[in-house]
Amino acid sequence: MLTRTGRVAINTLSNYLRFGTMFLVFMFMTPVMIRGFGADDYGIWTLVFSVTGFFGLFDLGFGTASVKYIAQLSGSKDHERRDRLVGTLSASYIVLALVSALVALALSPFLDGILGLSGAQAAKARILYWILVFRSAVLYLPLSLFRHILYGRQKIWLVNSIQAFTTAAYGIGTVLALRAGGGIIAVAWVNFGVMILEHVLYIVPVLVSKDRPRISPRLADRGEFGEVTSVSMFSFLINLAVLIQMRTDSFIINAIVANPLRAVAVYSVATKIGEYYLLMIKQFGNAISPLVAELKGKGEEGKIRFLLTTGTKYAFLPATVIGVFLLATARPLLLAWVGPDFSAAAAPLIVTVCAIMLTVPEMMASAVLTMTGHHRMTGKAAIAGMLLNVGFSIVFVSMMGIVGAAFGTLAACIIIDLGIILPRVLKLYRIGVPEYAARVIPSVLIPGLVDLAITRLALRFFHPDTLLSLGFAALPGAAACLVIFWFLFVDSAEKELFMHAIKKSGRFQSDGLPRGTAGEDSGGPSEPPYTGDLRISLHWLREDKDWDKVADQDTFVPRGLDPFAGMGYQQAVWRNILGGPASLRLDLQATGGENSSMCTDEAYFVLAEDKSRFGRIKTIRTIDYHVTSMDLYCVSRKGGLQVWDALLESRGDIGFETGASLICLYKLADSCAADLEDRLIARKVPYTKQVFNRNFHIRLPEDIDEYWKSKSSKSLYNIRRSERLLSEVTGHSLLTRHFSADDLGSPEGAKALGSFLDLLYRWAEDRAATGEDLSPSAIAAYHRAIFSAWTRDKTMELLVLVSDGKILAGQVNVLRPGRLIVTVMAYDKEHFRFSPGRILFRNFLSVSHARGIRLVELGGEGEDWKKEWATHDVPVWSIRFPIGGWKDALWSLKRNLASLSGRHRRRR
Repeated sequence: MLTRTGRVAINTLSNYLRFGTMFLVFMFMTPVMIRGFGADDYGIWTLVFSVTGFFGLFDLGFGTASVKYIAQLSGSKDHERRDRLVGTLSASYIVLALVSALVALALSPFLDGILGLSGAQAAKARILYWILVFRSAVLYLPLSLFRHILYGRQKIWLVNSIQAFTTAAYGIGTVLALRAGGGIIAVAWVNFGVMILEHVLYIVPVLVSKDRPRISPRLADRGEFGEVTSVSMFSFLINLAVLIQMRTDSFIINAIVANPLRAVAVYSVATKIGEYYLLMIKQFGNAISPLVAELKGKGEEGKIRFLLTTGTKYAFLPATVIGVFLLATARPLLLAWVGPDFSAAAAPLIVTVCAIMLTVPEMMASAVLTMTGHHRMTGKAAIAGMLLNVGFSIVFVSMMGIVGAAFGTLAACIIIDLGIILPRVLKLYRIGVPEYAARVIPSVLIPGLVDLAITRLALRFFHPDTLLSLGFAALPGAAACLVIFWFLFVDSAEKELFMHAIKKSGRFQSDGLPRGTAGEDSGGPSEPPYTGDLRISLHWLREDKDWDKVADQDTFVPRGLDPFAGMGYQQAVWRNILGGPASLRLDLQATGGENSSMCTDEAYFVLAEDKSRFGRIKTIRTIDYHVTSMDLYCVSRKGGLQVWDALLESRGDIGFETGASLICLYKLADSCAADLEDRLIARKVPYTKQVFNRNFHIRLPEDIDEYWKSKSSKSLYNIRRSERLLSEVTGHSLLTRHFSADDLGSPEGAKALGSFLDLLYRWAEDRAATGEDLSPSAIAAYHRAIFSAWTRDKTMELLVLVSDGKILAGQVNVLRPGRLIVTVMAYDKEHFRFSPGRILFRNFLSVSHARGIRLVELGGEGEDWKKEWATHDVPVWSIRFPIGGWKDALWSLKRNLASLSGRHRRRR
């Protein structure tokens, strides 16, 4: 099963292959048609196509709306509503086809005046008009529904394959018709027949599919019609604006310029290349439009933001390669293609290419706005752009001739696309203009300028004069452009997405783990492989109300997570330790598959800033995870391995959403760190690993005396002596009291917890006096938040050493399945010379043994103190790895240079 990245990649690639076929046919057919028709008949062909092109407006935007809703309903599996929607669309298209026929009939008496033709030319134009009307509207509208269904199901590759085949068939049919002596009428019939063939090929896969929709006008629903038209009408405005911009230039030139038919024919050559160039750069936007609708439905706005910037960067790549070729070879291209009579089209072609290149950001922005419910904005902007384009074109054509029409398009593009639509979508998705510019502009400008320079040099030295030789002359520049883009502007996270998409197509097992990695050995209880989708979504927890929403879900300590990851702990860290930066919640969603609840969990991270040689770097940081196995996220080992994979696959999105450059994971146990390293190495992700500290364990044997015998007799003697002396000083015997989570809710337990917090407060005062850490009140609030969360979760217990009602020492433990963790200790500073904390801990071990506890883990501070009691220690690691961006590249470069330097020294 393909990933989203793989599906988008295949659909986009098929878009470009289909476009390539169309472009090759167009490049071959245009000179053939000009020679076969003659310049005047080619001008008639262009004018009639400009008129009948407006009949495409009778779609009324239903095409875009149908793709949006079919994509959403296919994802939600709401087949009943999908059938109502398709039935509504089929009825609407039949009505629109009849209306278009009536409008064409009403318009026909005025056709000669609109085209400015008379006599034999007018008669020829009328026949051509009716053929194209039936081709472009009357039959096309009802049949186009099947194409929209395939598109909405994201079977774009199939649509593209059919279009590539029928385009080639049209080219062959046109050549045969012209060789047989036919003119524009014969070619029009070929065009009509190929359209019928194309839509029959759409109908077949829709009707033979297992979950085919019921296509019946009887299922039309008024409510569905209202829902669809709310989107379609604004899409209609956009289509109207685009058509007017593309078609009115010919009429403006025809009305203003001398020798109009020839001027229209010359300008149409430039605009035809521009139209195909525009179609080419739209392929990426067309491929992601259904995906944007799907992401909007699932609430994954972070990925939409990722598409807005990174997607624009990749959409610019083919636009840059082809655009630079057209800019560098405009005049020799026209000479080699259609001859010297049309060389005047070079200037408008250059201006048109520049205008179209600038529409790439708008293309991505409009796709996002339209598919996320902001279609009104794009519709209004399109109308404004159309009015500006027509106005500028009239003025500029009067001043500059045919090139003025291209300058009118360029001016409208700068004002509307770059001045209105792009800032709007960036503001909507909280993307700063400098951030957007830094991600997009260098990746376009640097490779493009290198490509242009190399191509111009090749033209100067080799003087190519045929289309094939021009293509070969442009290859070195295009290759340099692609190489520079890949190595300088594709970061490791994006490369990882590509590699994963390739591997997912067949080289990965069903559970998502690479073959032959450490993940195949479960190391724990067996479980069925997970066959569904495991994804990560990110939520900001910036304010108290955001934390309250989490609290309402009863997820203070997510299943399988260490108590240190509890909501209260992380909220306290966010509020009192970091002093402001927001926390993040990563939701690990497992959907589909029989055991889909296996890895549905949350983890809490903090967005912090680290100081480095390159300045302050934002970091996604775990504060204090205490991980001894693969249960960082999921209870089971294999589940944990799958979540590591999901985390690595999503790191590019996480980095973009947060602006962070590194993920830092602290306190990873040795085995856990090794498993993560396997995945980092397999994906070629650079990382650093270092010992953070050690996990100290006390493994109590069945006979507690055996444990005490393993300890230093001198230490035990000193503890017993301290216990005797402390009793004498206080005048009362010492008593160890245990309070469970339930007991802490009682008045006596609450009083004991309050006394223990006082000890912590005094400890904090001593630390504050030395200039360390935060204020005592902040630390006290921090611990209250921790203890409150753990008490509600029934995971906390309190042990205190009491003398005559006064607490001399206290210890907080957290219960985990099969083990107990000592987290916080404090003691009365007035009696510190008697080591009351050690007395309490010795008593705690005896009590724990009596309760059947055989594994105790020591958290908190004081490595020497832990070492004294421990019977086992495990290395604990911190691992950090990049999550994308230029800082990722600098960080990797620094690591590589250090590695090379170390090798050089070793060789010497």
